[in-house]
Amino acid sequence: MFFSAKTLLYLTAHTAQLLQWNGRQFETRHTFATDAAGQQQFALYLKQAQSPLHLLLDLVEEDFRHETIPHVRGANHRALIARKFEQHFPNTPFYQFQHLKRRSEGRRDDEVLLSALTNPQRITPWLEILQRTRTPLVGVYSASNLSSALLNKAEKAHSLLISWQKNAGLRQSYFQHGQLRFSRLTPFFKERTLAEVIADETPRALHYLKSLNLSTTSVPLAIYIFCHPAERTALQSLLKDTADFCYLYRNNRSLNKGNLPEGLVEDSDASDLYLGALVSHPPGKYTLPKRYYRDYLLWQSRYLAYGLALVLLLVSLVLSGISAWQTQALLEDSRLVQAQIQQLSQHTAALRAQFPPTVIPADDMKMAVKISQRLKHDFPTARQVLQTLSMVLAQFERLQLNKLSWQLEAAVGNHSPDLVLVLEGEVLDFGYNKRAVLNYLSVLQSQLLQHGYQVSAEKMPLDLSATGHIQSDELSNPNANPTFVLRLNWKPPA
Repeated sequence: MFFSAKTLLYLTAHTAQLLQWNGRQFETRHTFATDAAGQQQFALYLKQAQSPLHLLLDLVEEDFRHETIPHVRGANHRALIARKFEQHFPNTPFYQFQHLKRRSEGRRDDEVLLSALTNPQRITPWLEILQRTRTPLVGVYSASNLSSALLNKAEKAHSLLISWQKNAGLRQSYFQHGQLRFSRLTPFFKERTLAEVIADETPRALHYLKSLNLSTTSVPLAIYIFCHPAERTALQSLLKDTADFCYLYRNNRSLNKGNLPEGLVEDSDASDLYLGALVSHPPGKYTLPKRYYRDYLLWQSRYLAYGLALVLLLVSLVLSGISAWQTQALLEDSRLVQAQIQQLSQHTAALRAQFPPTVIPADDMKMAVKISQRLKHDFPTARQVLQTLSMVLAQFERLQLNKLSWQLEAAVGNHSPDLVLVLEGEVLDFGYNKRAVLNYLSVLQSQLLQHGYQVSAEKMPLDLSATGHIQSDELSNPNANPTFVLRLNWKPPA
């Protein structure tokens, strides 16, 4: 904030100064009278430049009220403050609120300081000019609030600050416990010396403090006077310390603070100190009708849009750079893969060249080998199929095998296809004892199951199910041997 350029309008009872702050010092000053002609010149000048403007008021028409209010928050607090302003300052829209402290005893109420411009006509014409010329108004500030920036916290325990502004007058600001309690401006011009005016005004200020019950401490009041070194001797000869107060002098050319500009004035004018304090320590703003801040809000929105566009541009550039870098990396990887493929192709060609020439292409031979391996793995030989089956059937002498057939079922997934064997035969030497035949075949099925076959009977000598019936061929040829058909599922060992 301190090192950025700013435009300031310093408004007093008789002049309006427009100043340009370049970050370290005031470059240009344009002075306008406060009459109609000066206001017209000011409006013409603003048509040339419309940068945001800070308005500093140093006027007599500023009143202060010290109030104690209940400690509330939110909407209740705002409504209470609004009623206080309506009670004390009903005829002005320009006011300001400051919270001083919260009491430590009783209800622990809040102590607040209310201030307002009692004569709105002092500032309204200038605000109307700013609105007509569409000049953004950052805020309206009071010189009384800037007095706090001219003293440190220890110096504001119980003190009175006195400064002379050439175009405004003599300002007296009282501080207690680090807080501003009141500030008054007395018109003063150079017909009398600064020491004479301070000697006359100091007793009046002390009397006003006592009437407000502010100067009740036993510590002497510290009166700080900002003056030019050349006038300090005259002031010291006329202003004498007492038991109630003592005078302390400050150089108005330099405050020995790195955050305030160094003044180069030739007299005790402290105007630049207040302007420098506004640049480095902007205080709270005066409350104004919203229409006076509309142009500044539009100005902020425009620059916010510019800022967002710049951020988006930077983000886009960063993302584009990352994308370009990734693309380059992918291209390098692609070149490396292509080089590897070419190298492998050359190596394959060299290996092929070592083999003798053949009529059948190498790819066809490779496919034939794969098919042969698949047939060898998935399709069993006759020895594998019949060896175990023969061992089982050899145990059953009364069986006569009439027909043996097999087929491959379709494979499921990556599994090998199942071999399905179909046995058709007769059972000999049992006569009409069908139950013995069934028991004999049941033992056969058990033996086959034990050797890894999955057995299902497609035809048995006698159907014992609920839907079974005596076959017609058995009635026509009662001396024939019982027949059977068994279905066996066989898998090759893994």
